[in-house]
Amino acid sequence: MTSIVKTNTFQDQSGNNIINRASTTVTLGKSGDTVSVASGASLTTPSLTVNGNAIQARVIPTVSSISPTSISADTPTNVTITGTNFIATPIVEALASSTGAYIRANSVSFTGATTIVANFTLSTTGTYYIRVENNNGFAVRSATALLTVS
Repeated sequence: MTSIVKTNTFQDQSGNNIINRASTTVTLGKSGDTVSVASGASLTTPSLTVNGNAIQARVIPTVSSISPTSISADTPTNVTITGTNFIATPIVEALASSTGAYIRANSVSFTGATTIVANFTLSTTGTYYIRVENNNGFAVRSATALLTVS
């Protein structure tokens, strides 16, 4: 059974706000307390503040598809990359499946957390994996070679 409670504020026995919707803060426990998170719970914002220190969540990008999937050799072409958790303007590279060589995109445009556009000029025909590295250092390579150069 799942219960849902909707409220603007929860208070502890002393009258202190535990959850305050107006300021989007949640206070759990007090100094020295251990706070447990239920199995399956998740953090839905990219950062958490503990004792005044911001802790950045692990925001790891994913790559699910690209368009177009085929481009011509030696022709600068914009490739739209769709996925999740893109941050600001990430580093985007094509990885040649035959040689393992990484070729950095000529330019990258950040559209949003789920879409970026990378401009590639690739001279070697073949298939390429797409690699995206966020500015927080977390990166992903597509599971398959998504891009074909002919």
